[in-house]
Amino acid sequence: EDSNHELWIATLKGGLNFFNRKAGNFTRFQHTQNSDRSVSSNSIHTIFEDSKKRLWIGTTENGLDLFDRKTGQFYNYKNDPASKSSLASNAVRAIKESNQNELWIGTENGGISIFNTDKKIFQSYQNDEFDNASLASNSVNTICKDTRGNMWIGMFNAGVDMASMDAGKFSSYRHIPSSNSLSNNKVLCVYEDSRKNIWIGTDGGGLNLLNPQTGHFTHFLHDKNNKNSICADYVLSVCEDSKGNIWVGTWGEGITVFDG
Repeated sequence: EDSNHELWIATLKGGLNFFNRKAGNFTRFQHTQNSDRSVSSNSIHTIFEDSKKRLWIGTTENGLDLFDRKTGQFYNYKNDPASKSSLASNAVRAIKESNQNELWIGTENGGISIFNTDKKIFQSYQNDEFDNASLASNSVNTICKDTRGNMWIGMFNAGVDMASMDAGKFSSYRHIPSSNSLSNNKVLCVYEDSRKNIWIGTDGGGLNLLNPQTGHFTHFLHDKNNKNSICADYVLSVCEDSKGNIWVGTWGEGITVFDG
């Protein structure tokens, strides 16, 4: 849902879909061969509206699109192997905007690209095995910006990195042999609630609640003998409603709601 309360839907093979609530119908935007102003791919992973109400489309294999709502045209940004200032990878998995109005773009196998939309320049951050302060993995699944402007980066098999205002330094949270650590390093979603708690959904490790002050995690795992436990350990999404309840979406096993 965008700032005008209009619905935009990403699909795996059907392109970008816009739902007109008043008319009750859909408008489809699909890739047209030999047209560089159509959406660049029909396989879309993520949609993001920035502070200027521009709509950005992250495709699964064809880079980043900017959609001009007035003209219905798309403008594509791709990786150029010959340019370090281009998008790091064409497989876009997550998009968020920093307090500096730059786009943080999480990619598969390319790390993070930070896009200055005025200068049209990307600056990329990737894993360096010799630098413990570098990004933990180049495969990014999700990005969350908290109320302090920190960026939380969830990765495949590498836990969560937190980047403060200095984007060159990353603090890592990973699973280690400790009851207080992250339960699983395969992170699918990160969410900050109204109480400034950080919730982290994992692929097989249930839901984690991080205390930012102590760095300790509380784990919520499925227990087949407890009907009040979380319904599954594969957590795809987390959100909070107006009453402070936390809604947890799982893979194949429904929704769990934590009372606010």
